[in-house]
Amino acid sequence: MLGREIRDPYRIESDTEFVAGLELLDANTTLTKEKITRQATARLLAPAIFAQAGDGPVFIGYEIHLGNTILGKEARPLFQLTRLGDAESRNDGAINDDGSVLGTYLHGLFDSSERLAFLLAHWRKLCGKNYSTAPAVAPLAEREKRYDALAEHYRRNLRMDVIYRMIDGKK
Repeated sequence: MLGREIRDPYRIESDTEFVAGLELLDANTTLTKEKITRQATARLLAPAIFAQAGDGPVFIGYEIHLGNTILGKEARPLFQLTRLGDAESRNDGAINDDGSVLGTYLHGLFDSSERLAFLLAHWRKLCGKNYSTAPAVAPLAEREKRYDALAEHYRRNLRMDVIYRMIDGKK
């Protein structure tokens, strides 16, 4: 989506074979029939872009990957990704030269407060703003709190007895 184009020759995700991307990264993606969904860990391939000495943080999440992405000259791989159960690693994602745009197949990138703070500090620095690597929020706890509030809202405002009768085919 962040690249130049997405090709879907098997029409897995759309009714058309070609969709223009947002052109924020120099990359083209072709969807394939095999969908990979695995837990994974990832290390930055270019920690210097993030002004990070050493390897930088390890990102943990799950990969949802359907296809092949080819990077152009103005993008480089973002991560060295290792899928749970695999011995070898592979390149994943893309980042532009100044580090302002990145994309990855690793979901859950923002679930850790430390890693979220790391990325936010990077983007704040690029924008010339004050930055800190101190975690400001616990993303998973905040998400749970919002889900609980939404569930409570539905409990207060829906007549579940009516919905259950409709499901059962009763009026």
